[in-house]
Amino acid sequence: MTISNQVTRTKNRSSAAFLRNPKWSLSAFLAAPLLIAIIALSAFAMASYAPPAQAQTAVSLVSNTAETLADSSSTVFLADSFGTGSNTDGYTVTEVSISLKASNEGKSTTVTIRENSTSDLPGDIVATLTNPGSFSNNSLNIFRAPADTTLAASTTYWISVNEGVTFTTDRVSYASVASNNQTVSPVWTITDGRQWRTTESLSWSSEAINLVFEVKGFAGIATNTAPTAANGSVTTPTNTDYTFDASDF
Repeated sequence: MTISNQVTRTKNRSSAAFLRNPKWSLSAFLAAPLLIAIIALSAFAMASYAPPAQAQTAVSLVSNTAETLADSSSTVFLADSFGTGSNTDGYTVTEVSISLKASNEGKSTTVTIRENSTSDLPGDIVATLTNPGSFSNNSLNIFRAPADTTLAASTTYWISVNEGVTFTTDRVSYASVASNNQTVSPVWTITDGRQWRTTESLSWSSEAINLVFEVKGFAGIATNTAPTAANGSVTTPTNTDYTFDASDF
């Protein structure tokens, strides 16, 4: 009986202390919804976080460099077309290797990747590649693509060379191959034959040989986009609304 009275008195004293400090009880009452909102926002931020994309390693996308070279070489304007694969997010090109013939000391060239025009000829420039520091005769030379040179899936593009170099005697000499058989990627293609012209003012003409080249890069990967929040409200169990602007997220 004594223990029961002691418990009753302790309980009454605690209740009385709580009632004597209404400010404390109101703060605790109001803090609960705010804490719930903070926890909800923290969970949203954690769920929205996407780790940074990892750098990808360039691989050979398409090549005909394994084919036997033809005896001919050329210093005219040349253009070879190729078709990209079916990757939904396209491809990034990092470099193009092209085979040159001999006697290129002191010569110059310009290598571009171009779109396919409505006439199925070289169109607008997608990227102008950077020449090697010096040209290597009778071998592949690497021409670097600018960062973020991207190509769409299942699309025809052109590699164009020597345009912009006025005189034939100033242009490098490109090797040729009598086959368009490509290796590496079965979904990429190299068109049979190429286009040529002696000056930019003349029309393109076709011939049944190809440049010797390899395109390197990697398939694009879909980017994880964090969700965005529209203006809205968070409703607590006490029917207190907290409204946030989208810029708060």
